[in-house]
Amino acid sequence: MSEVFKLAVPGVRVQGARAKDLIVDSDHPNPKISVLASPPHAGNIALSWENTNSYAEGTVVTLYSFPHGFQYVPTVLGNYNFNNGSVNINGMLPLQIGALGVIYLECDPINVNLCYVSTDINVTPQPTIPFNMMIKYYVFVEPGQ
Repeated sequence: MSEVFKLAVPGVRVQGARAKDLIVDSDHPNPKISVLASPPHAGNIALSWENTNSYAEGTVVTLYSFPHGFQYVPTVLGNYNFNNGSVNINGMLPLQIGALGVIYLECDPINVNLCYVSTDINVTPQPTIPFNMMIKYYVFVEPGQ
C-alpha cells in the first residue's frame, strides 16, 4: 500500500473531496511557486490602459516587468479580467484585443514581462480604446532546479 498525502481547503473533509477542493494531493503533483521570492512569484498586476497611441504591426511594448531571480527561464502563467466599459471578459493569457494587438506574459533569462504586441496591419495604425485589466500571475519553480 502506497502512502497518500492530501490537504483540503477549510471546511472540506479530505475523504471524498473533489480535486478542486484539495490544496495538496500526492496523487496529483502540482506546480510549485516560491513563497520566499521578492518580488512575489504570485500576485496581481492592475493594468489601466489609457494610452491612445497607435503602434505599427510587430511593435512590442513592455507594460510591466520584474526580476524572477532564477538562473533559468521559468514558466509563467496568467489569467485576467478585461473590461473596456462595453466588454467584460475573463480568461487565460494571452488576450487578443480585436485586430489591434495581443497582451501576454513571458519570461526571459532575467525578468517576467507583461507585454503588448501590435498586430494592426492597417496603413494607418488604429489606437486601442482605453481598458482596465486585472492579471493574476504565477511564476513556477521548475522541478529539479
